[in-house]
Amino acid sequence: MAVGSDIVTPELVGKHQFDELLDPSFDATHYAHELVRSRDTMELKADKISSIMTDLSATSSSLDARMRATVLGTHEQILEQVLGVASVDVTLEQVEDQVREIKQYMHALRTKIRVPYEQALEYTRQARNLQLATRHVRATSKFMQLVRRLAVQIPESGGRPDYALAALTLVDIERLVDTSDLCGIDVVDRALATEVTPRRQQTANEANEMLVGGMRRQHQSDVGSGL
Repeated sequence: MAVGSDIVTPELVGKHQFDELLDPSFDATHYAHELVRSRDTMELKADKISSIMTDLSATSSSLDARMRATVLGTHEQILEQVLGVASVDVTLEQVEDQVREIKQYMHALRTKIRVPYEQALEYTRQARNLQLATRHVRATSKFMQLVRRLAVQIPESGGRPDYALAALTLVDIERLVDTSDLCGIDVVDRALATEVTPRRQQTANEANEMLVGGMRRQHQSDVGSGL
């Protein structure tokens, strides 16, 4: 009895009585001896053996076909997986190339932004320093003009001092020095020590004498000039 392309199933096992053949402890020699010693006629024994061999051959062919189909199907799946992995590798390489390009673009963009920014920062620092230097130069120049004016108002010799105007000039000099931070400039420190301080003391002494004399003489003009 042929079973075509059917695979061995529990139904076939029950139908053809393959339980003994499929038993793990099956002994082919013992089975053949038992089949030969059975009481069936030789013709029945031959038919039975022929039927079993036919079923076994058909089942073997079915198993072989199923195994081939399984191997081929698995092979195709493996090939698909391999192709999928290769596709993933290509995609990863493309992503890596894009990431590399993005990094290069970011580096170039950072350079384009950072370099002008640093240059602008340096120019701003230079402009601030230049502005500060210009302010000091202007203050120093004005200070020297006031010192020269003070020297004219209180000459060292050969002239009548104008202590009233000199007092105003001394006030301007003091205000300029306090607001412009001219300390540490050599020409300013030297002028303060040799030109301004002596004349300030001279003016203070003259103002004190005028104040005392005016009060003694009750002269309001002298008192006002001394104040």
